[in-house]
Amino acid sequence: MNRLPTTVNLHKKSIIPSPTYQLCNTCPEDTDHIFLACPLASASWGLIQVLHMLTSLSEIHTIHWSGDLPERLNSTFFLLCCWRLWNHRNEVVFQHLAPSINRLLRCCANDAKLWANRFKLADQAVLPSWLASFSSPLHLM
Repeated sequence: MNRLPTTVNLHKKSIIPSPTYQLCNTCPEDTDHIFLACPLASASWGLIQVLHMLTSLSEIHTIHWSGDLPERLNSTFFLLCCWRLWNHRNEVVFQHLAPSINRLLRCCANDAKLWANRFKLADQAVLPSWLASFSSPLHLM
C-alpha cells in the first residue's frame, strides 16, 4: 500500500532532500526498488532461486515459485525475505554497514528458525527447505 517510509515517500513530504536509494545510489527508493529491482535484492532472489522476477509488488498474487521450496507457506517465505531486505536496508542506512548478500542470507536463515518456532507443528516441516535455500548460496561464496 506504499506506506513504508521510503526515500520517495519522505521526499514527497519534504522530509529529506533526495529520493535516491542510499544502498545502491542508482534509483529513487520506492518499495518496488527495495524489494525487487535493487541489484542487492535482485541478486539475493536469484541466489535463493525461488522467485520469478516481478516488476512490481502489486503483482505479488502472480508469483510463480521455482526451486525446491514446498508450496505451503510460500507467502510467509516471501514476507520473511522482504522483512530481511528492509532490515538490511536499515542496517546500511542507519548503522553504516556495508551491503552484504552473505549477511542478508545468514539473517534470513536465522529469522526462518525463529519464525518456524511459531508455526503449527505440521507447518514446521518447511524449515529444512527454507534453510537449504538460504544456505546453498552461502557455500558458493
